[in-house]
Amino acid sequence: MITFNILTHDGTLYPTWARYKGCTYFCDRCHEITVYDVLEKVRNRILYRLNQLSQGNLGSEVRVYTDCPSDRFPEDVKKPKIELFAFKLAFADGEPSEEQKNTAILFCIEKELEKHQLCIHTLRSAVTAMNFGDGSMTMACPKLPKDTDARIGVRRDPQNPNRKQKIFGYNLVLATSVELHLKIELPVAVTNIAGNAEEGSQIIVNDDQIDAHHHCQVNIDIADVHPVK
Repeated sequence: MITFNILTHDGTLYPTWARYKGCTYFCDRCHEITVYDVLEKVRNRILYRLNQLSQGNLGSEVRVYTDCPSDRFPEDVKKPKIELFAFKLAFADGEPSEEQKNTAILFCIEKELEKHQLCIHTLRSAVTAMNFGDGSMTMACPKLPKDTDARIGVRRDPQNPNRKQKIFGYNLVLATSVELHLKIELPVAVTNIAGNAEEGSQIIVNDDQIDAHHHCQVNIDIADVHPVK
């Protein structure tokens, strides 16, 4: 039934199932970012807030940022700052919780907070580990995509061929055998690649798979309606 005389190849973009797309320019280092001298810097910021309580800044967020480690950003795209964690100072409602006590001890600020009857209320945190020896913290970037294998691919918008459409996901490169005598096309090989990968080279990969399994002779290879052999 399948002759492999004529093969056609085409790629189809499809989106990832992950709901959170995240940063486009992430790299391998975004999984584990080490930030040094955090404890002392945060302690100084808390002391500054305590000295400025008369200005009514109690309850406002304190955000701690670090630089993005990725080198994949284009020159015309500004690197964002990454939020390490965020907190605010609040009046202690009765006895502070164990988490609030430990946080105060972590920044060596428990006596100063107790003096003002305040506690540290953590709002957000991307910290995964702490090193008490050098005061560093390790974090995973909160902007890291849930699907780190997917990439942004570009295709023509099906609704408007004059416009381009971006798809965050994958490219399915499919090879089909055109059976003229049966007037049908049958899929014979498929390769799944990232959305931004070069699909042209995958034609060779699919051809090699077909030859390894079927030892057939392909007479015509067609890609994007243009013959390549």
